[in-house]
Amino acid sequence: MKQRVEQQAARNEAIQTRLKEYEEELAKLQQHHELSIKQRLEEHRNEHTKLGQMLISVMKKLEVLHGAGRRGLSSDECSLRNKLEAIQAELNRPTKFKATLNELEPLLERMHRSAPAEANSLAVGLNDDTTAHMHKILQEQSVGIEQLAQIAREDARDADILKEQLQQQ
Repeated sequence: MKQRVEQQAARNEAIQTRLKEYEEELAKLQQHHELSIKQRLEEHRNEHTKLGQMLISVMKKLEVLHGAGRRGLSSDECSLRNKLEAIQAELNRPTKFKATLNELEPLLERMHRSAPAEANSLAVGLNDDTTAHMHKILQEQSVGIEQLAQIAREDARDADILKEQLQQQ
């Protein structure tokens, strides 16, 4: 029995020794793995930075090539740009037209409510020629308003383009 206990103790010691060796080896492998990962990560970061710098260089060259045939803005163009920026700023101010809109909304509601009664009273006194003439005038005004709206949209688009170009410079 004593011999068995001694053998078992010797095996336990051998197992404990191997376990310590394995733990040391595992610690070394983990340390080596971490160092390897850190090195590769640093290499990839450096490569990423290098590629980013190359991309910026290519983009600069492309921008120079695209702008090679262009000339600077003339004084007329600069003044137009300034006017368009002022108009754009005016349109972007939220309080500029809000008061007028608030005043017109109740008026519009009253007009809609009273429109059927007034239409009947006006229809009695209007003949076909007058109605046709009014219809023609209203159509012309609608076309004019649509043209003005289109011009305003184009001006706003042009102002946005100029603003973007200014920001790029």
